[in-house]
Amino acid sequence: MFVLMQKLQLPVLIVASLATALLFGLGDIVRMHQQGGRQGRESGDISAELEREIRRKLAVEEIVSDHETPSQEREARLQRYARMLRSAERAGLRTADEELREQLVQQFGSADTFRRVAAELEQRQKIPTDLLEGWFRDQLNFAKLQRLYALSIYVTRQEEDDEFHRRRDKVKYDRFLVDPAKLALENEPGEEALQAHYEANKSKAEFQLEPEAQLEVLYANFDLMKTSDPGEEDLRSHFNAHRREHLSREHPGEAEPYFEAKTKLRVDLARLRREEAAEKLLIALDDKLMDQKAPDLLQALEAERARRPDLVAVRYARTPPTTPATESLAPLGYVSDLPGLIFAETPKSYGGPLRSDRCSYLYKIAASTPARGMTFAEARSRISEEIAAARRLEKARAVAAEWRDRLMASSDWGTLDLSAATHLLAGREEGTLESSEARAAAALKSGELSAALETPAGVAVVRLVEKITAKAEEKGKERDELRRGLEQDKAQLLQLFMGL
Repeated sequence: MFVLMQKLQLPVLIVASLATALLFGLGDIVRMHQQGGRQGRESGDISAELEREIRRKLAVEEIVSDHETPSQEREARLQRYARMLRSAERAGLRTADEELREQLVQQFGSADTFRRVAAELEQRQKIPTDLLEGWFRDQLNFAKLQRLYALSIYVTRQEEDDEFHRRRDKVKYDRFLVDPAKLALENEPGEEALQAHYEANKSKAEFQLEPEAQLEVLYANFDLMKTSDPGEEDLRSHFNAHRREHLSREHPGEAEPYFEAKTKLRVDLARLRREEAAEKLLIALDDKLMDQKAPDLLQALEAERARRPDLVAVRYARTPPTTPATESLAPLGYVSDLPGLIFAETPKSYGGPLRSDRCSYLYKIAASTPARGMTFAEARSRISEEIAAARRLEKARAVAAEWRDRLMASSDWGTLDLSAATHLLAGREEGTLESSEARAAAALKSGELSAALETPAGVAVVRLVEKITAKAEEKGKERDELRRGLEQDKAQLLQLFMGL
């Protein structure tokens, strides 16, 4: 995590936990909903403007929480954020400026601490303060939405008892585990089996390749632009033109005094000048390139540099391959607008100047490949691994069944000789009912063997040793937490079923 986060660890952890708790909590339920619900983006579901805003806010969350969302989850996350925004709007939920300030002070300890965090984020990560505040405002509205639905939710005493025992009851059990990964196969899958598997599964998403493009770019980094420092007259003029961006914390609706905003004004105006300077350089090059039928970015840059020494600040580069899911692209930075242009139904092969979080740039599509399914040759190794994994699992089930028969005839697991079987593990375990193995053991009678169980670690057979029931008096200490957790679960589930 960058230096700012190390210096201000507590506020950042608060930000991260707020996002997780309010928007993306209850991971198991949400994942089930994602798997069973809509995955793709619906036509016309989100306007281009709203999509850009949400992507920027999700980028804020990733930076402050230091957690990057896997590319395959980004679209579903964007859709979920949009649904919650619409639901909050339909419910008439709003967070006033004063309420937002109170929450920020509560979360960060003081207004000064939040200003320091916001200034550092703006300087180091190019996150405007109004965007950061907008993200916080959304999270507060989402919290209100959750509470709104929770008002009609009732948790029974029986549900509290069941949840308490699920968390606190323990089970001791003997476990016998077969690890499929350590089982040897008599022979590798043959060519015929591989080909048959490919033909049966080639249309699945796992065997599809996204379209790709490699770009040539000319870019000017904002931080490398040399501009004059803004003077007093410039600062006052900028302040008067942007008073609504500098609202007072103490007096809602009023602009803060000029002298209090001056430091931020200087930073804002200096960056604005660097951004404008970078864009002007790219506009000059764009004028030349627009006259060419086949724009040659590098040639144009070298030719113009002979006349304009200031173009030394403009660099040429070829990017790594980019896909529709790309949001950050070296050396440009965060490029939310770019994929929509180069992967449109009618791609824009040349364009700009565009802005990323760190530079202005022109781009040209140098090479591209359309979306397509993998060929058999490309999918061969993956298919071989899938078939081998399925065969090892099948063999593990057979081995587990064989050893279960032996265990049925043995009253003492300790007498079993496992020294020559590296794929077998046996031992005594203890766990709560949150574990699938422990739940299976708890359903048995003492000394009874379970059927073979498929677990993340392999195929297991368990035998109940002892059930350890949590003391009822301990529940009193956790009653409020249990109830809140169950209410939150029900509220989230209700939101999901209502399509929020």
